[in-house]
Amino acid sequence: MYSIMKRCLYSTLILLSLSPFVSGEQAAEVLLRFSRQDSVIRVVLESDENVIRNADTMISASGVRVTFSSPFDLKKPQDFIFKTLRDARTLTIMLRDVVDVRTYKLSAPARIVIEMKVRPPDTAQRPQVENEQQKQQKSSGMASQESRPTAQQHALQKVTDAGKPQTQVQSAQKASESAKPQDKALKFSTIVIDPGHGGYDYGIYKQDIKEKEISLSIAKDLANSLQKMGLKVFLTRKVDQSFPLGERINFSNSKSPDLFISLHATPSDKFVITTATADESAGDAAIMLYRLSARQNRHLDKSRASAKALAEALEIEFKAKTVSRELPLSILTSIDAAAIFLEYPLTDQKTYDQKERNRLINAMIKGLAKHE
Repeated sequence: MYSIMKRCLYSTLILLSLSPFVSGEQAAEVLLRFSRQDSVIRVVLESDENVIRNADTMISASGVRVTFSSPFDLKKPQDFIFKTLRDARTLTIMLRDVVDVRTYKLSAPARIVIEMKVRPPDTAQRPQVENEQQKQQKSSGMASQESRPTAQQHALQKVTDAGKPQTQVQSAQKASESAKPQDKALKFSTIVIDPGHGGYDYGIYKQDIKEKEISLSIAKDLANSLQKMGLKVFLTRKVDQSFPLGERINFSNSKSPDLFISLHATPSDKFVITTATADESAGDAAIMLYRLSARQNRHLDKSRASAKALAEALEIEFKAKTVSRELPLSILTSIDAAAIFLEYPLTDQKTYDQKERNRLINAMIKGLAKHE
């Protein structure tokens, strides 16, 4: 009896000693391939059925992130046209010149398909840019001519002002000065700020830098500044916690805001501002899935105007071109207000200390104040 117990004990000890090797996760192999036809690019990720079934995909303005349930090894062609970022369980495909993205899963073989439509070549846009420059030159020339009054206009102005009391002339001048764009107040009364990620979802993660923490710090500072100006501001999260997309949308709409801003980071060196895509009728069932909901559709013009004003202010402050996009992001299409998805550059050179956050917040407030 003793010998049997002794053998059982030895067997148990052996199993315990081998358990780290038995329970260790083996990296799954993920094969990436891609193809291109005209303006459509298709990226395919193939792996075992369990790996694909349990994977989560998320589309953002700067890329597509695929999170696997276990570690993986990626095999991709050397001529893959997009930059990729990865850690043990996450693959991010950085997008550029992309105007529409959709993802879906297929079986036999198990795979994730990412289809995207790219922007036409720059040559198609060049005449338009030149025309805009010509218009600006022409309008500036006309403005300079109009700004130089003729001798008859000088005389007419003297006669007109001579017939008015001096106080009337001064009040007219003050009214003209008060109408300058830089004196316009914010047209929003209620704003919802959505700091992206949170909890177990770190977002971009580099050593001690976590996107979820920086976005929350920026959101809090921006909220404090706006509240001091008399605006009502709500945060979708105030602490480091996970907040599902559906709950963020429901919370935001329940506050009946005039403006919704979702804050995220991008590993690029440029700001990226995204608004929802236009609601265009189409017969393709896949495209129909990404059509705008009716509530965002009626705010689309205001969303675009707010994004444009914000982009201009950021470009002035940071002396860098801002990338503007339209994508069918759920966090935008489901919001019943003007909605903006703002991605700030998060690189080794930009870690967003208090001074850098203040620059960003001041630029954002100036941009929102310019919005009409």
